[in-house]
Amino acid sequence: MTPVILALALICALILPYAPVPLPVFAVVLSGLIVAAMASSRRRPAPVPTSVPDAPRPDAPHDGKAKTEIGLILEAIPSILIGVSGRGTINHWNSAAERAFGIAGDQVVGKPFDHCGIPLDWNKVLTYRDESVGQSASMRLDDMRYELPDGRSGYLGITLISLPGGNGSAGGGFLMFAADITERRQREAQSIHSIKLVGIGQLAAGIAHEINTPVQFIGDNLSFLGDVARHLYAAETGGSPCVLEKLIAGAATPEEIAALDVSYHKEEVPKAIAQSSEGIRRVGTIVSAMKDFSHPDGAEPELFEINRCITTAAGISRNEYKLVADLVLDLDPDTGSAKCYPGDLNQVFLNLIVNSAHAVSDAVRASRTRGTITISSRRKGDWIEVRVADTGAGIPEGVQPRLFEPFFTTKEVGRGTGQGLYICREIITKKHAGTITFVSVVGAGTTFTIRIPAGGTLRRPRAEERSAAFRTLMSTPPKQ
Repeated sequence: MTPVILALALICALILPYAPVPLPVFAVVLSGLIVAAMASSRRRPAPVPTSVPDAPRPDAPHDGKAKTEIGLILEAIPSILIGVSGRGTINHWNSAAERAFGIAGDQVVGKPFDHCGIPLDWNKVLTYRDESVGQSASMRLDDMRYELPDGRSGYLGITLISLPGGNGSAGGGFLMFAADITERRQREAQSIHSIKLVGIGQLAAGIAHEINTPVQFIGDNLSFLGDVARHLYAAETGGSPCVLEKLIAGAATPEEIAALDVSYHKEEVPKAIAQSSEGIRRVGTIVSAMKDFSHPDGAEPELFEINRCITTAAGISRNEYKLVADLVLDLDPDTGSAKCYPGDLNQVFLNLIVNSAHAVSDAVRASRTRGTITISSRRKGDWIEVRVADTGAGIPEGVQPRLFEPFFTTKEVGRGTGQGLYICREIITKKHAGTITFVSVVGAGTTFTIRIPAGGTLRRPRAEERSAAFRTLMSTPPKQ
């Protein structure tokens, strides 16, 4: 049985870098095969009694071969693999770990794993290690930052798997699988930023219209105020007093006062000034929203007000919904802030608002009535919950399971790319440790619900949430 297990483990090890499934899945499978191989070798029959005291054990060559095969498999794994014993000391350090950290295995094997010079946040690893004890599913640490002595830094995706102790009890140490995901994260960030810019490009005509309208009435009002000023300061001949000076001196004739139309100007000039101020405010809001939306996020999350992200997305997308729907912002001022990537959340809310606008547009085309898009935010315990609801046509039940798949869209060609909701899920679940769900009724509308951890930390999902997510992943049928 052991050769079969070892062969399967080797196959998993070799295809790991090229597999489309996440690292935790392979880590669980591979570690299970390795542990099974070890257990199989330990369960070999006891030596056959012999009358010759120095006769070799019949299974000794097989044990040596099994250990050699296991060692070769562990070295063949292209990902970092560190084995830690139940006593907290390193008992395995593969060549991938040597290359990644620049530390030879003979320098760390036998040492406590949190005092061996590995540039990681070991307190976080220990916390996850403690949580992984007794868990059937793996424990995932995303975006674990590391810094090397030569100045290089990056991110690791780490999976911890607890190993059983004697007689199947807990406390048998753990395996740590890790892959350098720095380039992947950089590509994802570049991709998301590119999609943001593409989104702005698609909305450019609407944004230009939103800016052009206030600019036009600002120009008209300035022209009107200029005419008023010229009339007030006009003089009949060079050197003679202007109408305003005559009014102040009480020397204006009734004809001059009537021509000035003081009552009209008294009413219209303040209006023109107020309208121009409002137009400048609207232009400033749009420009600020565009700046917030297009600015790339930093490497680390920052504490940011969620309601501001919502208003930014609403401001940019106004031209998409203003002709077909009324936007209702039900934002609780006590919603507060979250440690997040604001630019990414702007993208999420923009995608959902635009999708809602398109859904409402399809629904009201025949009825010639206006729809409604309602965005609400609430603080619920340790979570911030945002709901985006529309009175659109709803999503057919047959396509709902595929809604978050990449490149899947229900829109006609040229109107949707199939990446919007997929990116929303990636941003919320992977970068913010949150959830995104939806409820849709055909003919009534759709509501998307986003939940992210509130406050100053990105709370990782609890064990039962991770297990549920793992079961969902394992039960999802492969794409055809």
